[in-house]
Amino acid sequence: MLAVAFIVVAYASAHGNQSSSHTQLTASQRAALRWTSSKVQVYQQSSCSWRQLTGRSCVRSSNTVRQTHSLIYAQWVLKHWKAQAKLDHNRARHWMSKRTQALVSQTERLQLELGLTVPLRQLADAGSIEARFNQARQIVKQLSRKWHSSGLLEALTCIHGHEGAWNANTGNGYNGGLQEDLTFQQQYGPEFLAKWGTADNWPTWAQITAAVRAIKGWNGPDPRTHAARGFHPWPFTAHDCGLI
Repeated sequence: MLAVAFIVVAYASAHGNQSSSHTQLTASQRAALRWTSSKVQVYQQSSCSWRQLTGRSCVRSSNTVRQTHSLIYAQWVLKHWKAQAKLDHNRARHWMSKRTQALVSQTERLQLELGLTVPLRQLADAGSIEARFNQARQIVKQLSRKWHSSGLLEALTCIHGHEGAWNANTGNGYNGGLQEDLTFQQQYGPEFLAKWGTADNWPTWAQITAAVRAIKGWNGPDPRTHAARGFHPWPFTAHDCGLI
C-alpha cells in the first residue's frame, strides 16, 4: 500500500500543476524534458528486447512521459525504466549463460555426428556473455545447416524407418534404432558403450554418431574403424532406401 501511495503522490505532484503551460518552461527545461523522454523510450525498448529474448512479454507502458510538462515526473519515470531495463538485462544474462552451455553441448553432438572438430576456444575468447551466446548460436546454426545438407540425416532416417525403435532390444543381437550389433558398437561407439551399455540405451545422437563413423570412416581406437564403409553395414535397408 505504501508503494502504491508513493506512486499516486508522485504522479499527483507531477501532474497537479498542469495548468502551467509548456510555454512557461525555459528552452533548457524543454530540451531536458525532450532528452529525458527519449531516454525513457530507449530503456523501454531495451527492457522489451531482453524480455523477448527470454520468451517473456514486454512490460506495458503508458505515454504520460511524452505528454507531461513536469521534468521531475519525467526524471522519475526515467529512473523507473532504467531500473527495469537493468533487471531484465540481468535476467537475460543468466538465461544466456545457461543457454550457451546447452548450445555448446549441442555443438559437441553435431560435430560428433558430422565427424568434425569445431574449435570452441573462440567462445571463451568472445568476451561478454552476450558475445559468447551469439557466437554459440551461430556455430550451432552453421553445423545444423551442414548436417542437414550432408544428406546423412535423411539417409539414416530412412534406414531407421526399416530397422527398429531407438530403444529396441529384442534379444536378436542388434540394438537401437539402427540395429547395431555389439561388435559395431565396440568399434564405433566405445565411449558410449562404456557409459550407457548397449545401443538401445544410447541417446539418439550417439547412435547416429556411431553410424556416421562407420559411413565416413573414423580414426578410432580400433584399426578396423579407420576405413569408410558407406552404408554397407545395413545392406538390405540401405538398398531399400536407394543408398547402395
